[in-house]
Amino acid sequence: MHIENELRDAVQAILTDEFQTIDAIVAQVEGEEITKAKVTARLTSLVNNGIAEKTDVKDDEGRKLKAYKLVA
Repeated sequence: MHIENELRDAVQAILTDEFQTIDAIVAQVEGEEITKAKVTARLTSLVNNGIAEKTDVKDDEGRKLKAYKLVA
């Protein structure tokens, strides 16, 4: 449980007031056991707790991606 809280705190610390994709956030989290799924779960928790918000953005190829930022 303690490690989960540390990861959530690390993910929250990376978020800013501008939307970032999950891949961009994962790239900034340090640790060997970091996976996209683990980061996504922490982002979902932050959204559910009103700390972060998510939206859809399109990449250069027109694919829809989820992006997250801190709630203003």
